[in-house]
Amino acid sequence: MDARLLNGVGIIAQRRLQASAKNRQGPHFILSAVRRTMVFVMLRIGSILLALLTLSGCSDLGFYAQGVVGQCRLLLARRDIPGLLAREDLAPEVRRKLETVQEMRRFAVEELKLPDDNCYSSYVELDRPYVVWNLVAAPEFSLQPKTWCYPLVGCVPYRGWFSRERAEAQADRLRREGYDVLVYGVDAYSSIGWFDDPVLSTFLRRDDTGLAALLFHEWAHRVVYLAGDAAFSESFARAVEIEGVNRWLKQYGDEGSRARWLRQQQFRKGLDRIAGEVRTELEQLYARGLASGIVAVRKKALLDRFSSQALSLADRFGVRPAAWLRPDRINNAALVLFGTYQDQVPAFTALLRSLDGDLASFYRQVNAIARQPEPERRATMSHWARIAEKSAGLADMAPTSRTEADRPAS
Repeated sequence: MDARLLNGVGIIAQRRLQASAKNRQGPHFILSAVRRTMVFVMLRIGSILLALLTLSGCSDLGFYAQGVVGQCRLLLARRDIPGLLAREDLAPEVRRKLETVQEMRRFAVEELKLPDDNCYSSYVELDRPYVVWNLVAAPEFSLQPKTWCYPLVGCVPYRGWFSRERAEAQADRLRREGYDVLVYGVDAYSSIGWFDDPVLSTFLRRDDTGLAALLFHEWAHRVVYLAGDAAFSESFARAVEIEGVNRWLKQYGDEGSRARWLRQQQFRKGLDRIAGEVRTELEQLYARGLASGIVAVRKKALLDRFSSQALSLADRFGVRPAAWLRPDRINNAALVLFGTYQDQVPAFTALLRSLDGDLASFYRQVNAIARQPEPERRATMSHWARIAEKSAGLADMAPTSRTEADRPAS
C-alpha cells in the first residue's frame, strides 16, 4: 500500500478529531492539548510505520522500529519556545539562543521565503551529544556508495541511528565485508515536512552563524527534497544555507562574524577543489585493474596527501577541520559524504545568480528541475555547472542579490 495514502488516512483522522474537539462542549468532550498532540503524533507516525512494515523486509524491521521510537520521543518531548521563554528559571544562554532562533525564523520566512509553518517553534532538550549517528559506506576500491532504500525518501547513501552503538555495530559488520565506513554524529535532521521539527539542544552548541546555517539548511529540505537523489537535495539545501547566512550576516552580523564566515567558505571552496582532484585520481586508480595490494598502497598515499593538504588548508584559514579529514579516518566513505553535500552547490548557486538572487523564483525553478526525468535533470544541472565553472572564483560564495553588502576583508 502506498505510504502517502496511509499518511493521508492519518491526516484525515487528525482533522476529524480536531473538528470534534472544537464542536463539542464541556470538559468531558474536549481533549487536553497534550493528549491531542499525542494522538495526532501517533496517528501520523503510525500510518508511516504501517507503510514501512508493508514495504520493507524483515531484516529492516529493527532499524525502522528504532527510528519510529526515536522520532516519537522527539515529537512528544517538544516544548513551545514562547512558553519556555516565559520561565524565570531558564538558563541565560539557552534563553538568548532561543530568542535568536525566533529572530531567525522570522528572517527565514520574510527574507528567505522559506515555508511559514510551525517548524523550529518548539524545543527539545536531549540527553546525548548528537540526535542521530549516520553511517556511510563505500567499497574498498570504489567511490560508488552503498545505498539504503526507504519509502518516502528513496535510496540514499547513508543510514541514521538514534543509538551510536547500533550505528557502530552495523559499521563493524560492513568493515568485515570489505567496506570503507564512516560513522559520524549529526546535530539535526529534517523530517522533510512530515512533522513540525523542533529545535534541539544540540543546535545550541553552535555559534550564532552556525545556528543560522543549520536552520536554513534543514528548513530548505521542506521546500525541495528529491526522493532518491541525495546529492541534488543536499546540495540545494547547502546553496540555500550559504545564501541565507550571507543575508543574515549582512543584517545582524558584526565584522568578526562576517570575516569568520568568509574564511570558512574560502576553506570549503579550497577543500572542494582538492577533494575533486583526489577523487578523480582514485577513480582512475580503481579502474586500472591492478593487483589489490598495489591499489591499497597507492590509495593510502593519495588519501594521506589529501589529508595533509586539507589540514594545511584549515590551518591557513584558521578553521577547525572536520574529524573525517584526519589521516586515520579519511577513506572512500568520507569522500562520498563530502561529495553528496557539495558537488552540485556551484550549479545551484549559478542558477540563483541568474535570477538575481530572487529566492522565490529559485525555489520554483528547482522544483521544476526536480520534476524532470533523470536524464533531463542531469543535463540541466550539468548546464548550470558549466556556467558556474566559467565564473569560478571567490565570488561564488558572495551574496547574490543586488542589495548585498560588500564582502569584508579576511
